[in-house]
Amino acid sequence: MKHKLGLVPFLVLFLAGCTDNMDSLCREFRNANNEALDAISMMVDEESCQKMNVRVIKPVTDRYKDIERRMDIWKNNRATDKELVEQTFKADGFYMYLAELDVNRQRYSLERMRLRNLYKQYMDQEAQKMRDAGEIEPIPDPQKACPKLHEMLSQDKLKPIQDQLTKPAILQLVSTYPQLKGVKSDYPALQKLFMQRLEKFMPKEKKVLLW
Repeated sequence: MKHKLGLVPFLVLFLAGCTDNMDSLCREFRNANNEALDAISMMVDEESCQKMNVRVIKPVTDRYKDIERRMDIWKNNRATDKELVEQTFKADGFYMYLAELDVNRQRYSLERMRLRNLYKQYMDQEAQKMRDAGEIEPIPDPQKACPKLHEMLSQDKLKPIQDQLTKPAILQLVSTYPQLKGVKSDYPALQKLFMQRLEKFMPKEKKVLLW
């Protein structure tokens, strides 16, 4: 009986991995990206910075790793290289992910710039307090001026999010497709399928995507 019970967690994990497909994986990456960016946009002071870090920024790193792990399981469960490429290029979710990725990259860049401006405001305010107290050339301590925001930026806690936007796991996988032994002869036709479907989902100026 103990042996049978011991199989239950394994079967649950196995079956969970089997339910994934490129549509569901892309959807989960999109959701994680959007929730992370929403959290960053809500960082408007020290209190909200700490709150969003604990609630979203820290957990999203493990969340990304879990989705990537399941993507590897999905990839390894494809019967052939051709099946892997076809299922990717036929998935609507893949093109929705690509269309959203460029927008989210721009959004991240703007939010990071905003946080740096906020950081400067805190430092300028602290420097002014020090001048008011009589210091001629004050050098404010960021640990005193804005410790939570300083920690967020100096320790690069946003890097997992940035990596998912600038060098995402999905595009790293897709970049290997032309070299796969099982699709070399079929890749021109598969690439044509990709471009045709990309045309439907992407703005014209973004329809040629390089990875």
